[in-house]
Amino acid sequence: MMANIWWSLPLTLIVFFAARKLAARYKFPLLNPLLVAMVVIIPFLMLTGISYDSYFKGSEVLNDLLQPAVVALAYPLYEQLHQIRARWKSIIT
Repeated sequence: MMANIWWSLPLTLIVFFAARKLAARYKFPLLNPLLVAMVVIIPFLMLTGISYDSYFKGSEVLNDLLQPAVVALAYPLYEQLHQIRARWKSIIT
């Protein structure tokens, strides 16, 4: 099982950055890099029979770096909540 975890972080980053290039080139809303990465990685894990726990152990450092970033983003969003509510239609479309 330990042999499977070394590739999960590079795989995640390669798929994500390839999806970013794809999204920049085609400008289609469903080509969101996070969505594309999930659509690519989940079937890959299912086809290869690799468990999510094994995959997560290898990319856990990425998760550890993203958690503080998400929390840090929450406060400015909360401060601008009145503007977000006022412009919710244009944000969604």
